[in-house]
Amino acid sequence: MKVRSTSAFFDKPLLYWLPIVLGCLLYAGTYEHGFVLDDNLVITRNVHVQEGVSSIPTLLTTNYAHGHQGLAFNDGLYRPLSLVSFAIEQSIHNLNPGVSHLLQALLYGLLLVALRAWLEALFGRKDWVWWALLLFALHPVHVEVVANLKSRDELFALLFFALSARQFVLWVDMQEWKHLLFSAGLFLLALFSKESAITFLAVYPMMLWHLNKNASKRSWMLTASLLLPAAFFLGVRSLVLTQMGEVDSGVTGMLQNVLTTSDSIAERIATAASIQWLYFEKLSFPFQLSSDYSFNAIPLAQLTDLPALLGLIVTVVLLVLAVKLVRERSAIGFGISFYFVTISVVANLLILIGAMAAERFLFTPSLGWCIALTAFLSEWKASTKARTFALGGFTLLFLVISFNRIPDWKDEYTLFAEDVKYVDESARAHYNAGSAANDRAKTHPQQAVALRSDAVKHLRRAISIWPDYQDAYNNLGVVHLDAGDLSAAYSSFKLLTEKFPGYTKGLYNFGYTCYRMQRYGEAEMAMERYFDMKPNNDVLYLIAECEGYQNKFDEARAHLQQLLEREPNQGRGYLKLGMAHAITGNLQAAEEVLIRGCNVAPQEPELFFNLSLLYFNSKRYGAAISPLQQALAVNPQHQRAQQLLQQARAMSAQTMSQ
Repeated sequence: MKVRSTSAFFDKPLLYWLPIVLGCLLYAGTYEHGFVLDDNLVITRNVHVQEGVSSIPTLLTTNYAHGHQGLAFNDGLYRPLSLVSFAIEQSIHNLNPGVSHLLQALLYGLLLVALRAWLEALFGRKDWVWWALLLFALHPVHVEVVANLKSRDELFALLFFALSARQFVLWVDMQEWKHLLFSAGLFLLALFSKESAITFLAVYPMMLWHLNKNASKRSWMLTASLLLPAAFFLGVRSLVLTQMGEVDSGVTGMLQNVLTTSDSIAERIATAASIQWLYFEKLSFPFQLSSDYSFNAIPLAQLTDLPALLGLIVTVVLLVLAVKLVRERSAIGFGISFYFVTISVVANLLILIGAMAAERFLFTPSLGWCIALTAFLSEWKASTKARTFALGGFTLLFLVISFNRIPDWKDEYTLFAEDVKYVDESARAHYNAGSAANDRAKTHPQQAVALRSDAVKHLRRAISIWPDYQDAYNNLGVVHLDAGDLSAAYSSFKLLTEKFPGYTKGLYNFGYTCYRMQRYGEAEMAMERYFDMKPNNDVLYLIAECEGYQNKFDEARAHLQQLLEREPNQGRGYLKLGMAHAITGNLQAAEEVLIRGCNVAPQEPELFFNLSLLYFNSKRYGAAISPLQQALAVNPQHQRAQQLLQQARAMSAQTMSQ
């Protein structure tokens, strides 16, 4: 297909490449950014990704978040290609965030190249397609996808589809089998990048109709053959996820999507319509951007609510217009249809997903908006200057907003502190802002008081929005604990354990706070409750310590013996058990346990020191010397061992002289 240009402007190489160059340069500064938001889910705390290329078979045969913190977390998603790319990066450059962000910017540039090749081939135009690509390259709703490494799945999905779509257009033009096969293979890669690529199935017949409304029955049947890669992907996905067990309960729920709590069809339609109105606003005038739209940033709506009414009216009007214009093979109709097709899977109307709304959900649908807008303005019966002024206005607006938004994604504190300003009713936004402020206080001690004050304010606000927000109660206690205010931490955690007795994280923190306050009885009870629900060696060790401080040595010895059975190659259990025997006068048992510990964990100087102390107190001064020398060999700065060694040598020499 010959690509037409209505102006020599679009044939100048430097100007022709401007959208792609601007798109890359806009995000080049992210090389100074770190890992943010859900990057911990798929990168920093994903054990499979951290293993590098050796884990690729595992990544291909497990769910998306399976390796998160090594917990075999099942999120019910299957999108392995971005994880594979991170694993490769781990092996090449140890997942340096700066390098990864630069690669992300280059990947965005590659996507823009692929989109231009496809759109010019599909529409046979350079002029308004150039503008559409420029608007897409600079659109502020894309910042979340390009600046957040986790969203590489979105980039991959659209990139592989654009390449596939280009091959499909070539097949329609030339009817050569190789192009259809390439198109099918690239579509399969899009599917393995992100499941939402399944919506592209509807775009292929749209392209065939747009290119040739009189296409033969054979062409339509061959287009339908693209169902085969879709069927293959769905089969693989089902096979993998079936082996992963039940989906974790934390994936869906009121915090992520309040629609899961509603049984009303009217509420569901109204809320979905209000979300569409939010999307229309963000696409046209993308102010006040946020990484979070969870409970209660978008409340359940009624059909009489203004956002729901506006969303419903605009949606119906655009759908009717799309049907009319698609029949006329209009690019405007194609753009509108592309938007609704690709937004359908995350619209919370046909199916409920694990989020109410997100700007990353607009990444692919925004392409339809850019196509429809620029095609409409190109047909606008106005002067070229007027059209250029309108498109230039959008371009400048998008450039300024994106340029100011990208630095917000530098780290979690800057992101959450900015976002919470615009979603004040979001419980999770306040939780994130408070938690990030407390984390920042640890690395910025001069600002710690002010940061922790902000943290308390945000966490209390999160609780006021959602009184059952367990993690917010917990982190409020953590803020007090980190500030050294044990009394406030105790009150916070005590309230948390009374309100949510099955919340193990809060139970542990309550027990630990009691331990720090020397309230050993309460600490012991809390830790034992925790251990019953979630057996843990560290907790078992603390239980024994609390019992020791209460002179409950029989119970302490029993728990320490249990600890040794659970971790026979660790030294701490031998050390504490030996000390418990010594305190209760069973010196022979203490000696046996400490000797075993020294043999098992020769890197632990305290074991050798306590064994020598046992010998010294038993007046076996000569026997005390060798363990002390071994303790000092491990830790030459062990002052107590140095002092005791001098005393042991002196006493040993004195004993021998007698």
